[in-house]
Amino acid sequence: MGKKGKGKGKKKGKGKDDDDEAGKPQLLAGFSTAVNMKEVTLAMMEQQKQTERYENMKRENVAMERQMAANKKAMKTLEQTLDDNNEYLQGIIDEERHKNAKLKQEHGIVVAELEEHDYDGLFLSNGPGDPEPLGNLRATIADLLGEVAVFGICLGHQLLCATLGAETFKLPFGHHGGNHPVRNLNTGGVEITSQNHNYCVVEGSIAAADVTHLNLNDHTVEGIRCRDVPAFGVQYHPEAGPGPHDSRYLFAEFEDLMARTTGRGRS
Repeated sequence: MGKKGKGKGKKKGKGKDDDDEAGKPQLLAGFSTAVNMKEVTLAMMEQQKQTERYENMKRENVAMERQMAANKKAMKTLEQTLDDNNEYLQGIIDEERHKNAKLKQEHGIVVAELEEHDYDGLFLSNGPGDPEPLGNLRATIADLLGEVAVFGICLGHQLLCATLGAETFKLPFGHHGGNHPVRNLNTGGVEITSQNHNYCVVEGSIAAADVTHLNLNDHTVEGIRCRDVPAFGVQYHPEAGPGPHDSRYLFAEFEDLMARTTGRGRS
């Protein structure tokens, strides 16, 4: 009995020491695990920040690329517009040279000239953009109104109208292409016209002129004729090189207007 009890006591004591010793490394291991988890959490947070910075840089790069593409497209559109305007301008020159008129071109204004400083008529040609900032051209037009016959086309039409006191506004989408229907209010006929503009004259804003042409798509002003001075204009391009040619009669009307103004008669 005594041996058995002695054996039990030793075994019991030994088990307690083992438990104490075993507990120490377990506590240290738990502390080490907690430290490691904190480091992992900080590392994950830093990685998340880097990922967010990278994504922001990607978005900024995409936005810059889109802006550069938009700028490139705008430049290409402007270049094409200038090329188109040069073609339209050449169309005006060709149309009048076909009728044996002498021409002089100055600062975007085309003048029918038969003798030195003796003008029969003034062409106000087409061009890109808003007519509002072109105050210097309006001043030139104002000096010539009533002195010679004036014919304005597209931007030239808008400048003529602005010189007469008209207001202009920007169209929501603009008129572009070679198939715009326009009604001649004097004859009732419909002309298919070539157009390339973003601004338009406000109807009723010129007290001294009558509306002569109207766009059948959106009912905007497409032509005016002055009552007090020999001048008229159209918003579209009657000189359209490849066509349509429905509006070429306007050049004959301009010749008649020049003849009546100067009293020289048509050649």
